[in-house]
Amino acid sequence: MLHVLGESRTLILDARSPEEYRGERVGAPPGPDIGAMRYGRIPGARHLFFNDLLNADKSFRSREELRAIVDAQGVAADKDIIAYAA
Repeated sequence: MLHVLGESRTLILDARSPEEYRGERVGAPPGPDIGAMRYGRIPGARHLFFNDLLNADKSFRSREELRAIVDAQGVAADKDIIAYAA
């Protein structure tokens, strides 16, 4: 990870909860606030909460909706993508 930080061709996507991304929790709500070694996120990471990719019934959104969501985060074919959730 250290060698790709700040590289324009690499996009880091953080799929954790908004609270974890903001550094308010180390564990996903509503569970206990335990898990990560420290609060916060990888510098330069963009937030793409995994739940935002799902419909209310937990099925994936349509292809068009998914494309709009990932495009808004800068996902592109010429980027190396690193996604993490823990």
